[in-house]
Amino acid sequence: MDRRIIALIPLVATMLSGVLLPQGISAKKKKVTMPKVELSGAAKDSADFMKNLKDAKVCKGMFNTYFDKKNKLWIELPDSVLDCTYLLVNRVNSLSTTKDYVAGQMACNPMLIRFTRDDNNVYLHLIQTASEVPADDPIKASFDRNFVDPVLKAFKIANKNKDGVFIDVTSFFGGNEKVISPIKEANPLAKLLGGKEGIKGTFYADGSSIVSVKSFPENVEIKSRLAYTTSSATQPYTVVMSRSIVRLPDEPMAMRIHDNRVGYFSELKNKYSSSTDGAKPYEVITRHRLEPRDEDREAYFAGKLVEPKKKIVFYVDSAFPEKWRGAVKEGIEYWNTAFEAAGFKNAIEARDYPADDPDFDPDDIRYSCVRYCVTPTANAMGPSYTDPRTGEILGADVIWYHNILVLVHNWRFTQTAAVDPRVRTKVFADSVMYESLTYVAAHEIGHCLG
Repeated sequence: MDRRIIALIPLVATMLSGVLLPQGISAKKKKVTMPKVELSGAAKDSADFMKNLKDAKVCKGMFNTYFDKKNKLWIELPDSVLDCTYLLVNRVNSLSTTKDYVAGQMACNPMLIRFTRDDNNVYLHLIQTASEVPADDPIKASFDRNFVDPVLKAFKIANKNKDGVFIDVTSFFGGNEKVISPIKEANPLAKLLGGKEGIKGTFYADGSSIVSVKSFPENVEIKSRLAYTTSSATQPYTVVMSRSIVRLPDEPMAMRIHDNRVGYFSELKNKYSSSTDGAKPYEVITRHRLEPRDEDREAYFAGKLVEPKKKIVFYVDSAFPEKWRGAVKEGIEYWNTAFEAAGFKNAIEARDYPADDPDFDPDDIRYSCVRYCVTPTANAMGPSYTDPRTGEILGADVIWYHNILVLVHNWRFTQTAAVDPRVRTKVFADSVMYESLTYVAAHEIGHCLG
């Protein structure tokens, strides 16, 4: 055979290897094994941590939350949320006895908080707002040293990633944390001064846990069931608490100084300045942030009625008897007359609890509600919560006790029976009670408005 032909045989074989083979004939491919990467140190710890959370319920929002199968609650805190200002609100969701609270009631004053961290811990600070000093005042450095924001709680960092850190907040929200506990230490003067003695109990950890968590763009809502054993073995005490963390505006509302000639609720502050003789106390009123829409500002300042950028909305509990629901709504919207004098129309609105909105929850801090409470108390009240920096009312709830009917009947009879024959009866006609309850709603909403 020609030597040139023999030399071409390997070359032809190589070229044919890329040609399709006839059906039934397959070419064997060499299996490629990728080298296994072994993680170690912090990378391995982080991977193991995230693996343990793979079955957790994840809610993405202001903070991403992870609620695992062991009822542990983890919060992921990116660096972007550190040093922002938040409000921590602590309210009762449901309970086994109404001796101290009712559903919807705040168990303590809302707290202004912020988060900081180092390499080991995340710190929850309580922000102090009762004292202030101008930023350009020479005494500012001394003020900052003497009014440091105290640490309320420290959380060990469990994991770090490129976005932030993870902390376990289970014991804070699901345990017996005194600062947000519904059971307070007894005040020895309470009974002496005619007050009632509150429930005393021992925290029962096995009966307590975090129940649920929801996260939204501007707030996180956490529900916890807390169980206590009381001095009476036959009377255990269980309360479900709603804890809200809500981010406050980076640009606070302008404050308005309190004038004693106008009946507003107010908050006391102290101003330190090197230009005055001593600290000067002053008060700022609590009020909603009503502002005209950008396109209506010219008309508003020209004295025309405009709708506000954000209305004040109150949701009426679906538990209200139908015959009184209209009275409550009328009482709420009576206040539109007052707001018209301030330049706003349709500033306040009454709505029913929405039946077809899965995101609606009366315990969500974003909603102001009129709550119906079936208890023997003959009263109603209208608490609100504010931004302590400025007095801005961020939300409010009317607590409407079932036996308000008794109180209204007795008051109206005592005050008007001499001139109104309609109230000279043991049971008011529905029309008379409707009038009376409209007044109650308007009165309590007035408290909610400051």
